[in-house]
Amino acid sequence: MMRIFDPVPGYEPELPFGLYRDYRNLDEVVSSKGLTYEGDIAVTAAQDGYAVSVGHSNDTGHFVILKHADDLYTYYSNGLEAPKNFSEGDLVECAEYIFESGKLPGQDVSKIYFEVRRSQDGDQVDPNIFFHPYAKMPGVTDPDQANLVVDGVLGQQTWKAWQDALKANRTWNYAGITDGIPGERTWAAIKASLGFLFDETSIDDEETVIIRGLQNKLTDMEFYNGPINGEFTTEFVSALQRSLNSAQYK
Repeated sequence: MMRIFDPVPGYEPELPFGLYRDYRNLDEVVSSKGLTYEGDIAVTAAQDGYAVSVGHSNDTGHFVILKHADDLYTYYSNGLEAPKNFSEGDLVECAEYIFESGKLPGQDVSKIYFEVRRSQDGDQVDPNIFFHPYAKMPGVTDPDQANLVVDGVLGQQTWKAWQDALKANRTWNYAGITDGIPGERTWAAIKASLGFLFDETSIDDEETVIIRGLQNKLTDMEFYNGPINGEFTTEFVSALQRSLNSAQYK
């Protein structure tokens, strides 16, 4: 599961997700689909993602929706002004500044509203499920344990778990989304994760050299004891899946 970081480090929500008793009327139980924070707050992206919607309405103020995976989006509203660092369609990196909290008509203090969604248009879920358990800001953290079937097949779920592990270490600089589709950003981060195990002087093609580096890495980690042949064999992919399930790819 992809983890996200606190979009407003140092602040606790004034209003929680789900059902709660309204402090202004203790006889009333109300429901919220997100978290509300109060104060003059600089809001930052909770995880790398693409800005799939940037806009403004009278009901929400300025808002942004970021896509982090095919089933994970974050929504930020009540912004004071439109984002200046990016536009719709741009990649927004984790902890990148979005906007300042603002006041809607009738509000006496600045606020920010934050949701975690399973789809762009809704399916809100409790953000606390996704918040990193101890890190407020991105850095070098332990990856989560994956829940992969160890079948030696390098399918989309294995790639997604691998991308999640790459995100846990920001020095590897994976700023793409977790979609299970390996592109240039994924391969660059994999290469960075190998360090000295990647032999740039080889006469082989780069992908073969990277895979050999991965085989060396998993051998050092004691997940793999097969040949260093630069091929995604079922034996090697099974070792990779075991390392991701054990949260040891770091």
